[in-house]
Amino acid sequence: MSGREKALIPLIIFLLGFLLRMQFISKGPYHVDALRMAITAEQIIEQKRVLYLQASGLPLTALLGAVFVSFFKGLGVENSVLAVNFMSVFFSSASLVLFYFFVKEIFNKTTAILSAVLLSVNPIFLASSVYANSHAPSSFFLLLMLMFLFREAKKRTKGNYIWAGMLLGLMGATRLQEAAFMFLPAAYWIFVAKKAAAEKPNCWRKERLQELSTFAISAFLVTLLFYLPMIFEQSGGYDPSVFKDAFEVNIIKGMSWGKRFVLKANTQHFIRSLTFLGFFVAAAGSVHLYWENKKKFFFFVLWFLPA
Repeated sequence: MSGREKALIPLIIFLLGFLLRMQFISKGPYHVDALRMAITAEQIIEQKRVLYLQASGLPLTALLGAVFVSFFKGLGVENSVLAVNFMSVFFSSASLVLFYFFVKEIFNKTTAILSAVLLSVNPIFLASSVYANSHAPSSFFLLLMLMFLFREAKKRTKGNYIWAGMLLGLMGATRLQEAAFMFLPAAYWIFVAKKAAAEKPNCWRKERLQELSTFAISAFLVTLLFYLPMIFEQSGGYDPSVFKDAFEVNIIKGMSWGKRFVLKANTQHFIRSLTFLGFFVAAAGSVHLYWENKKKFFFFVLWFLPA
């Protein structure tokens, strides 16, 4: 298959997802997050400094919103709400392409195409793709990070883990809580993705720890970079104590310490969005993945464990 043919499928997936979302892009801030982001983006442009949004601050989300507002203003469009809503449209459409490559790496091209189409029309993903929020850019950086871990881990070069860690850090700067939960499955994959070399059977643990350290330090430094203004000053009127409150409400108080370790909110959303057909297909796919590649299966178990 030529390079043009290989690029055709991702291009079609992006364009179809993009056109679908442009049909539903919210014309006004029907969600308070969209209005808050539009206002914050305008303030970032005026004040030329990092400002923060709700909960954990979401600094990169706010900065990306400012970038899209500036881009729209450069085109002569003064509608800031439309600009930040378009940000979600763009990043969610690009995420479909990354999702295609990710599933293709795990299964095959046919499964990847079908999965990308189903994700594109999934009501929850589609709804969050047409107004300004942190989910779309967070998903983009997440899937790009996973591509590095699943594809580039075969090469076992330090640079690959630096890039993967930086992408997790960017995800943390867009939506910190999800990035924190992704560290455990990512760390697991770094340890099991490749068997120990036959010529160095006793050194694989040390090598994996070095790779994990490279990944973790890169992620931490990139995330920290976006939160430094919050640490040293109450930037843009954002009270750092809100960060602590958001952590307690979303993480500590959201835990259920029974027989299972779960997040109540995640479980509720999961159950509400699950249909009988969806459960059957997911279960069948899980069984298939378990017998085909147990390492990948347990990676997904760790990924969805908080749910």
